[in-house]
Amino acid sequence: MRFIVDELPPSANKFRYFNSLKKSWIKRNLIIHNLKTIDKPCEVKISFFLTNKRNDIDNLLKCVFDLLQESKVIKNDNLIYKLFAQKIISNEEKIEIEIYLI
Repeated sequence: MRFIVDELPPSANKFRYFNSLKKSWIKRNLIIHNLKTIDKPCEVKISFFLTNKRNDIDNLLKCVFDLLQESKVIKNDNLIYKLFAQKIISNEEKIEIEIYLI
């Protein structure tokens, strides 16, 4: 399955405000789907399309995992057994998420 999110998550570097920023970002970007929640090990490929290269990829990943779980795409982010993440410099900021059962 494949999803596109049009807004980048907050960075975990903003530690003091991170939890409230993350909650509001998740609320704004809940993934609406009519698929069965994944409850088996899976592989996730995440492409971050960024307008600059300043963002650390590891700071962006946690929010995306939480979004997948809150949207009931996956039952728990501990089911992600394999991960591929990349940054792509682009004119448009977005996130492309692909999930495959293992």
